[in-house]
Amino acid sequence: MKDRYWIILVWTLILAGVGLAWTHHHTEDDAFITFRYSKHLAEGIGPVWNADQRVEGYTNFLWMAIMAMPIALGMDPVLPATILSLIFLACNLWLLFRISARQTEQSNLGFWAWLPVAASHTLLISATSGLETAMNGFLWTLVLWQLQGMFRRNRIPTTGSLWILGICCGLAQLSRPEAALLAAACLGALFLWLYIARHAIYPKLLHFCAAFSVITAPWLIWKMAYYGSLVPNTFFAKTHDASQWIGFQFVLTLVIVTGCWLPWLVLALTRVPKGWVFDLFLICSGGLTLAFLAYAALAGGDYMEFRLLVPVLPFLLMAPLWRLASKSLTSKRVIFTALLMVGLAVIWGQGHGRFFKIWYLNSMVHPVNSDSKFMSFESQGKALGSLLGYDPTIRLAIGACGAIPYYSKFYGIDLYGLNEPSSDFTGYGTGYSPGHARLADFSYIQKRMANLISIRCDHLMDSNAPRSFSANDPMIAEVTHGASDSDIANLQIVDLPLGNGFVEVCIYLHSHATVDSVIKSNSLKIHHLDVE
Repeated sequence: MKDRYWIILVWTLILAGVGLAWTHHHTEDDAFITFRYSKHLAEGIGPVWNADQRVEGYTNFLWMAIMAMPIALGMDPVLPATILSLIFLACNLWLLFRISARQTEQSNLGFWAWLPVAASHTLLISATSGLETAMNGFLWTLVLWQLQGMFRRNRIPTTGSLWILGICCGLAQLSRPEAALLAAACLGALFLWLYIARHAIYPKLLHFCAAFSVITAPWLIWKMAYYGSLVPNTFFAKTHDASQWIGFQFVLTLVIVTGCWLPWLVLALTRVPKGWVFDLFLICSGGLTLAFLAYAALAGGDYMEFRLLVPVLPFLLMAPLWRLASKSLTSKRVIFTALLMVGLAVIWGQGHGRFFKIWYLNSMVHPVNSDSKFMSFESQGKALGSLLGYDPTIRLAIGACGAIPYYSKFYGIDLYGLNEPSSDFTGYGTGYSPGHARLADFSYIQKRMANLISIRCDHLMDSNAPRSFSANDPMIAEVTHGASDSDIANLQIVDLPLGNGFVEVCIYLHSHATVDSVIKSNSLKIHHLDVE
């Protein structure tokens, strides 16, 4: 089959993958945290969570800045974020095929090594999360595609190519902090290549470093001046005592469910020529992948499936198949193994969150919910904002710090501390998954003068039915950790009506004129806790 037919097949699968991603499109609540920073940037307040605090509660500066553009034009950011991410997804998949075909030196073998990537549930579905994932993955692939091209041409890189490579690495760094690993891998690979070629090492590396610094140095200087720190605030709130153990399970689960071990098993069970061929790109991409997995394990992994690992996931899947392709006399073993990996991808994608659940991972695509007793965070935020007049002086303490604060426009108090000044935040360990390691204690919520503490959204079949709340309710106990008996006895609970029988259950902590007016005009009942 000629190369053009493989290209047609590849683009057919790419468009099918984009279509699948669109049909499963969903905007994660975390994306609205970034959108809130983007919104404040577009409004001239600055990239902040609350107007009176400078906290870097996001880890995707480039995406945050890009999303400020449609917001400044008066658009809801969800659709622009989705469309832009799907474009990045398509470009990423195409470049990954080009890398695979170049590595195997055959379009057919390159296609089969690439096929598990095209079927990757994580790569496809995470593209519509509203976050920087697809853009970040594309930037990593773009850098490695350039690096592979340099090595394959077997020529000393030009000054221009090094500047382009450095700038792309810098953009990846602005996209996610983990791109420091990517820049380090490029620097190491270039050094080794120039050393082997006995060429002038340091002048060439200086051009790469200068290009990288042109992008990153002004950003870092601005961060230090604006936020007073070079690392995002999330660095201080992500981990807890069991983080490394959870991170190890996270990485192990990825290895098992992706089937990246299958090519190695096939190699071990078949008679193939032994030996090792020096391949600098394979060393670079493989080493980068292993380094990223080690980082993910040490950082405690992530609670949102494998979205964190999207930049290196394709190489985790393709590199073992490249090795198998280089050792097999025919393509049958490669095709067979690739199809097995695709089968595992389908089982994982269809099963996780539907037929089985891994306790420390949230499925990125939740089952279709036809239950009328479900209300999204977005709908809750819009309803609360409408009810309370989008009053920005209302202080809402909440754990789901995305869509509800974004659409309600309330002043936000982050119960998990990701958007709170790390020097002031006081909380206790929850043992939850990464990003939810600590929860604000009652003294901190009091100190921040919260008016409302969001507990949950309930659906009331009968609004006149008697309601009772207990201090032992787990969700109430979480936000009253450290409260005295007198504090507990004086707490007031209010059901704020959201429409269609839904209510936002809130602790009414410090009085606010707008909330008082809504309670009075709607004749809302005030509940007290049953203390046993």
